[in-house]
Amino acid sequence: MRGDFIKTLIACYSFTGNTWKISEEVKNQMGADITRIMTVEQPNWDMKCMSEWLEERADIKPCTTDMSKYDCLILATPVWAWLAPPAVNEYIAQLKNCKGKKFAVITTAGKCGFEDVINEVKDKLEQKGMEFIGAGKFYHAEISCGDYRTRAKEFVESVRLMPAPV
Repeated sequence: MRGDFIKTLIACYSFTGNTWKISEEVKNQMGADITRIMTVEQPNWDMKCMSEWLEERADIKPCTTDMSKYDCLILATPVWAWLAPPAVNEYIAQLKNCKGKKFAVITTAGKCGFEDVINEVKDKLEQKGMEFIGAGKFYHAEISCGDYRTRAKEFVESVRLMPAPV
């Protein structure tokens, strides 16, 4: 199946594990590489929301930020108070060699805020010269009961791209 997709990196930040489940499923369906965005210090629940309102960045552990060997980035993020988490903001700031690359966004949330985060991430990555190709939205309830695989497949099909050049 890998031949159906250009060389893709999935970058995932997951506080509770929900976003990681979706990212793993998409990775398996696409044959993509995956990198985990992790903070140096894990914020507690109250601090995560407060840091978002203050639009802070978080120190992140080393992960793949160089897009030179990839054609596409899928950035997977939870929704925190209608915003992307500080760790995701820092990851975007550290991305390099991404101009002209394609990207998609995966969001997970309890009820709402999907479009806000998709637009926030979209704006930041487009400012880096990347081209938006799609987004996937996943509710926590469907993830916890295992009903996300079909929707993950639909997301994969929606961002299916031409084969990578040999």
